[in-house]
Amino acid sequence: KQALGNEKYLEYLTKYPDSIEYYKFFVENGFRISKKEYVSEEKLTNAQKISIPQEWIENNNNINFEKFNILMLRLQQNENEEKYFLIKNTDLVLILKSKTDNEKKFKAKK
Repeated sequence: KQALGNEKYLEYLTKYPDSIEYYKFFVENGFRISKKEYVSEEKLTNAQKISIPQEWIENNNNINFEKFNILMLRLQQNENEEKYFLIKNTDLVLILKSKTDNEKKFKAKK
């Protein structure tokens, strides 16, 4: 709701309820966060650096998932490959799952 805005959220809820369900699924399952040390150098080579709001970070290197909202970052998924993002001022990597993988898992969940 926060990422879409109240008006758009209500419109989607009424006209496209499946979209809202997919967004909810994506917020919970569309990514993972790892420490850099557990991600291969090869994957980090082309990783984009991103900033996230400071209030989403606790104790320098832990994400506060109560506040974290992947949709607020407006990241674009690759169709068939994961995308890697270095989170600035941390030793964390956000790994965005592919569109194909997310859609397959969403359909399997239904």
